[in-house]
Amino acid sequence: MTGSGESSPLLSNGDNGTGTQATVGADAMEGGLFHNGKDAATAESAEDDVQRFTARLKQLQVVAISLAHLIALVTMVLVVHWAHLMGGFSWKTGEATRVFNWHPVLMITAFAFMTVATLVFRLPMDRPLRKSLHIVSWMVTTLCAVIGILAVFKSHTDRVSGLFPNMWSMHSW
Repeated sequence: MTGSGESSPLLSNGDNGTGTQATVGADAMEGGLFHNGKDAATAESAEDDVQRFTARLKQLQVVAISLAHLIALVTMVLVVHWAHLMGGFSWKTGEATRVFNWHPVLMITAFAFMTVATLVFRLPMDRPLRKSLHIVSWMVTTLCAVIGILAVFKSHTDRVSGLFPNMWSMHSW
């Protein structure tokens, strides 16, 4: 406001007394300070571009999630096959090598379920179901990891098969 009671030239829609239009006109009031017809079309085009990009990104996320789960599953199958080639599985005393075979299988399974637990929130499903899947996946991960570590200690402390030193390699630490 000026001292004479006139309105501020920035808020008027007409001539501000100098022969030029005020900075804020009817277009600026409707569409923003610097928008005119051309800018509005550009803004709509940019908005369409963002929507197309978001849709494409969601498609790529579905492909990436599917690929991550497929790789985890294939890895689990390959490690189970390898363990069978190494003599199979056992939890009996005196079969330390076969007890140890549980370790890579369970650790790979734990990592596969970590993938599920991590990516479950990207899946298109109800939030309560996603949270439940997340919790169950982490519980399975923890269980597999703990049993996998126990398999190592059980196989190393098997007196019938012979004792192996525990915690002696860099992998152990």
